[in-house]
Parts: sequence; structure tokens; C-alpha cells
Amino acid sequence: MKNLIKGVGLAFIVVIGLLQNAKSQTALNHDLALCQLTDSLLVVYHKGNKEEKLSAALPLWSLYSQNLFSDPNSCGGFHEIDTGEISNFIVANSTEQNQETAINFQLLKAITAHFREKKVNLRLNESQLNNEQKAIYYWLKIPGSQNFGWSAMQEFEQMQKCLRLTEKSKNQIGLRYRLLTDISYFFYHKRQLDSAIFYYEKFKAEIQHYKSSFVVYCPGYGVVKFVDGMKMAPIMNLGNCLEKAGYLNKAIDHYQTAVNGYMKAGLPSGVYWGKTQLINAYLDLGDSKRAQILFKELLQYHKSHDGEVKFESDALRSAFFEFDYFDLQDNAHFIDSIITYVERSTGAFKVRTIPDEYGYAYLSQAGVYTYSLIAKHLARGVAISAYVLDTLQLMRNRHYSQTQSPPVVRKSMGKSLDALWLCWQIALNPNSNANHLDSLIAFFKDENELGGHTIVFKQAILILHANQKYEEEIALINEYLSRFKNGKFIVDLRKLHFQLSKAYEQAENLNKAFFHYKKYDSLRVKTQSLGYYEQLSRLDKTLELERERSAKNLLTKENQLLQTRRNLWAIGSISVVIILIFIVLFLVTKRMRNEAIKRAQLAELSLLRQNISKKENALERTAFELAKSNTSFGQLLSKIEELSAKLNVDIRRKFRSVLLEFRANLQNETWQQFNLEFQEANSQFYQDLLAKNETLTESELRIAALQISGLSNKEISAITGQQLGSIHTHKSHLRKKLGVNNDAELVDLLNEIKG
Repeated sequence: MKNLIKGVGLAFIVVIGLLQNAKSQTALNHDLALCQLTDSLLVVYHKGNKEEKLSAALPLWSLYSQNLFSDPNSCGGFHEIDTGEISNFIVANSTEQNQETAINFQLLKAITAHFREKKVNLRLNESQLNNEQKAIYYWLKIPGSQNFGWSAMQEFEQMQKCLRLTEKSKNQIGLRYRLLTDISYFFYHKRQLDSAIFYYEKFKAEIQHYKSSFVVYCPGYGVVKFVDGMKMAPIMNLGNCLEKAGYLNKAIDHYQTAVNGYMKAGLPSGVYWGKTQLINAYLDLGDSKRAQILFKELLQYHKSHDGEVKFESDALRSAFFEFDYFDLQDNAHFIDSIITYVERSTGAFKVRTIPDEYGYAYLSQAGVYTYSLIAKHLARGVAISAYVLDTLQLMRNRHYSQTQSPPVVRKSMGKSLDALWLCWQIALNPNSNANHLDSLIAFFKDENELGGHTIVFKQAILILHANQKYEEEIALINEYLSRFKNGKFIVDLRKLHFQLSKAYEQAENLNKAFFHYKKYDSLRVKTQSLGYYEQLSRLDKTLELERERSAKNLLTKENQLLQTRRNLWAIGSISVVIILIFIVLFLVTKRMRNEAIKRAQLAELSLLRQNISKKENALERTAFELAKSNTSFGQLLSKIEELSAKLNVDIRRKFRSVLLEFRANLQNETWQQFNLEFQEANSQFYQDLLAKNETLTESELRIAALQISGLSNKEISAITGQQLGSIHTHKSHLRKKLGVNNDAELVDLLNEIKG
């Protein structure tokens, strides 16, 4: 069971894993991750011990209560969660020993009420809270945080305190994301761009360490669904701040990075946002051609993703809203061609009849309607009729009667829609009075208003300037200009002074027109200087990167060369070692082979010697037996001769002749037998002996063979049948021919020849 709940505890965090980025599968993938989390927690809750069940109960309660599923029916385990039973179990087991669990549960309930825009009454003993719990508790105590209105931003120091408490925490990803979002936007809202850029940079750096997409439980805060687009949002907002501060090239880089990220994640709304901001940045740079290209790319992307472009399309709405009056004037024919294309493809503009789920649909329609009317007026001179007021009034009525968004959003968007209606009233209604202008100015004075001032202001200037309401335009711009006095919104200030100069020029107040044009020109030069500075910085950075790259390449080449040398040295060393090993093996093998050959030769020699010894022994035995046989035969012959003496002379002669013939044959056979065995034992003896002297006779050769066989003169005489004198004579001739003096030298020479 311990292995089953590994990672589940008071600091319980479960990361399900990266989710796929396919645009059609985003919600399904997140629901799949939530289902896996739900199923794993249910296993622990049903099978674990009490402590383990408590650890799983909190995220289970959070999963059900915070409505994180896109489709609850997609997860079977979701329907097994009984929040009442889980809540009772948590309360019943929240003793002093697990007080942290009890506090986390109270915070979870407060967070859930907070997300449901309900009033939160939470009282806890701060001394019992850890830093993470204190951060959540202090955040819930910030006035106005329940509805995320701008009154919450008035407690900025409290939010910074919460952020510091979670500085080293890895368990409060959700709260830190919320705090960094609110603090960064607080400074942007207060027109403090330097601080906004600082916190967005901090936000961007921190969020880059997050996984692409995951589901995580943060103790006391609840389950957080982190989607891919959340990583791109700080980059987009940072780009927006840089653009406002005049760093247009840096802003473009950030927007492009975010667009690439949104495309990779398959999030069309993010792509629309990024590309429209790119359009705005290029318009600020004065590059209308590039802005038009991006506009076309945006519409093409929308068409490939969401089908035909309509007046209600997010892509068209977002792109239109980046054009101020003079941008629209410069690109009027291009915008008019887009509007004509949409009208031909999907029909003329119509007020929607479908209920508005999110609260901004009618405001968006009013904006697109405004841009289309003024673009046609600027491009083709199409007159703008008072019928516009009826259309705007219909949108207002349907917004307040059909919008299903939360009341705070519905009210805020309704105010923005009312402001547009007031602009058209001032522009087209002859009976319009000063109250309309005062109400319009009051709208832009409201610092806590949530409905995008910038977009509504652009449309207000469009309406007033296009309808030649220059005095009202001047009053509105002067009021709006006041909020930028203490900030560094160079691009916005430049645009406002340019618009004022044009409005004063049309109102024939040339002194004021010239004054604001000088302001505009000064800010334009400053923007250009910032652009040059950016280009120089980028060039310097490029050169620095190139130097680093060159140094790195040089170092890489040196390392490669060094590595090559090392490799060659290693290969050479290994080769030498291998060669030495082969040499040693060769020498050892050769030695072993020689020793084996030597042993074989010795064995063969030994065997040969044994054979020779055996043959010599056999030869000696044969010679001895032959000599003995001849001796015995001689004795027999002597006795026969003694006996034959009694016979007559003729018979004795015949008998002796027969015996002598028999004796000669016997001696010849004896010699042949001896010579055969001698030649088997000494096959080269006769040839080697003749090599010493070719004149040796057969008798001398015979005497030499018998002499080397170790026979005495008598034994030789017995075998050959010769007299001793004849044997001495043959030996004498043999010694003389061989060049020796005596029998001993003769024997030594014969043994040497025998080998």
C-alpha cells in the first residue's frame, strides 16, 4: 500500500504528465489527465489507511468542487466522488495530530467559494499556519479578490507579501501564477511600465521551468490545470509592455515567440492574439505592408482552422481592433476589400440572436460594425446613416437580456457597449447634448473598469473623427492623455499627440496643432532612437553571439583536434600494444612450435635410436647366431671328415664336395641374412663408405659392415668362411684405402660414417 500511495501526503502533488498538443484534443486530453488523477486518488481513498485516505480526500474534494472537467461524463470515476461523505470523513478525522489537513480543508472550501464569486468569511489562527497556508489566507483576505475587480489591486503590498511567502514553495504553482498575473497587470494598469516589465520578466523566467501541460494538486489551493497557453500569456503581456515603452523590435520578437508556442500547442485563440499584436506592432513601426500580410495570414489561419471567416470571427475582430483612425485611413482600401470578401462569403452584417455565453459578443459585434462602416466611408465614401443608432441599441438590449456571463462581466461589457452607443449619439444625433460627452468622459475616468479602455477608446476616436466631431474628440483625448503623464507609454503618447494635432488642425486651432505635432515629432524621434538602440543592441548581441559562437567553434575545433590527437595516440598505443601482443604471441607460438618440433624430433630420434638399438641388438644376435652356427657346422664338418676317413677315396671326395657346397651356400645365405638386417639398420652406410673411397671391393665392404657390427676376427671368419689371414689382409686394405692406421681408428671412422 505504501508503494501504491507514493507521493500522496500532506504535501501531495500528482503530476499526470505531458498532454498532447493537438488542437482538437486539448479538452479531451486534460479530462483524461483529470480522470487518471481521480482514479488513482480513489484507489488510495478506498484501500489506504486513515492517514492515506486523508491525503487523498482533499484533492478528491477539490476535483469535484472546482468543476475542472470539460465534460464530467468523460470520467467514470468522477461520478464515484461523494463530496458530502468525503467532507464528513475529513472533518471527523481532522484532529490535533493532523491539524494541517483541517486547515487545508478550510482553505480549499474558501477557495472554492472564491472561484464561485461567493462571499468568503474565513478566520484562522495565523500562528498555526505554515508559509504556504499564510499566502493563501492573506490572498483571500485582499478586498475585492473575490470578483477579481481592480479594487483588489489596491492591496498590492499584501499581494507582494503573499508572493514572498511562496518564493521557495514548489507546491503552490497555481497561487504563484495568479499572484504574478495580478501583480504584473497591476503595474501595467497603473501605467508603471518599468515595474510591469520587471514582474513580467520574472513571471516569464519562472514559468519557463513548468512542464508544457499538466494537472497538479496544490495543498490548500486545489487542483490546477496548467495548459500550454498559460506559458505564452506572460510572454505576450511582456511584449505588450515593451511595445508601449517603445521597444517595438523586442515586442515583435516576444509576439512571434508566443505565436510559435500557441501554434505548437494548437491554440487558435492564442494565435489570433499573437498575430493581432504583431499587426499592431508593425503599424506602430509604420510598416503597413507587413501589417497587411499578417492580416491575410491571420484570416487564412482562421479559415483553415475554423472554416469561413464571418463578422463574428475572433480573428477578424481582433485584427480590426488594432487599427486606430489614421491606420485605418492609410489602409482603408485594404480593410474595405476584407469586408467585401466577408460579405460575399457569408452575407451582410447581422446582429446575433444566439445568447452570449461569455459576455463580450455584442461588444465585439459593435466594434466590427463600427470598423466596417468607417472603412467603407473612407475607402468608397459610403455615407453613415443614423440607422447605426438603432443597430447599437438592439445590441445593448440583447446584451443585457441574453448574456449568460457572470454579472460583473456582463455589467463591465455593458458599460463599454454604452460608451460606443454614446459616441455614435454624439456623432449622428443632432439632439445630442453635453451630458453625452460628460458620460463618455466619465467612462474613461473609471480606473477600476474591466472593459478594455484602449479598444473602446480607439473606436471612440474613429467615430468622432470620421464624423468631424473634433471638439468632442479633443476633449476625450485630453482626458485620456492625462492618465499617461507619469508613465512611459511612448507609443500611446505619440499616437495621442498626433491625433490631437490633427483634431486641432481640423478645428483650426493651429497653435495647439503645432504644439502637439512637436510633441508627436519628439516622441517619434525618441521611438526611432529606441529602434536604433534596439538595432544596435541586437547587432551588438549578434556580434557577441557570433564572437561566442566563433570562440566556441574554435574551442570545439581545438577540443576536436586535441581529441583527435588523443585518439590517434590512443590508436597508436593500442596498435603498438596489439603488435607487441602479436609479436609475443608469435614468438611464444614459434617457441612452443619449435619446442613441440624438438620434442617430436627427440621422440623420433629416441624412437629411431631404440629401433637402431633393437636392430643392432638383433644384428649382433644374428651375427652371433651365424658365427655360432658356422662354428658348429665347422665342428660337424670336422667330425664328418673324421668319419669319412673310413670311406673310400671317391666317396669321401664326393661327400666332401657336397659338404663344401652346402657350407658355401649356408655361408652365403648367412651373409645375405646378415646384410639384409644390416642395411635395414644402416641404410646409408655403404653409400657413405663408398663416398670415402669408391675403389672399395665387395669383400672390403663386407668386412667393414661386420667390423662395425662389433664382431671379432674369429666371428667374421666364422660368418664369411675365410681364413683369419684373409680377414687381416682385407682389413689392412680397408685401413689403407680409408686412411687410418689401426683397427681402433678404423672403428671410429666407421662409427662416424654410420652416424
